[in-house]
Amino acid sequence: LLFMVATAEPATAVPSPRPTVTQPIVSLQTTLQVQKQGRHLTFTATVHNAASEPAALQFTDAGLLQIVVTAADGTQLYDSRAGRMFATVMKTVSIAPGKDATFTAAWDAPADVTGNVNVRATVRTTPPLTATATVELP
Repeated sequence: LLFMVATAEPATAVPSPRPTVTQPIVSLQTTLQVQKQGRHLTFTATVHNAASEPAALQFTDAGLLQIVVTAADGTQLYDSRAGRMFATVMKTVSIAPGKDATFTAAWDAPADVTGNVNVRATVRTTPPLTATATVELP
């Protein structure tokens, strides 16, 4: 008669060392310029990389810049994405240290829109980058 006895030591979890990952410091500054030519407005959002390392802007669709225009009372007058569909594409825009990436859009303000309007430009990267401006329409 042969007896086999097996004993097992309880498993002890040995923590694996975590790799040290150094994330570069990214400093992105977003500005918005609005040019008026009559009732035609051109919006230019600029993202400046103020860091010493390159920055990568990650986009998930072809609508890179969203413009929302609101009246002084908050009523939305225009949204560049409203009623539109954008192709789903993964896109990366790299910005070298000290350099800029620019995004533009345009809108023709209706004749009945007058006075100050607020403009919010959102560069639709992850996370989004936003800049605002106020424009006076005649």
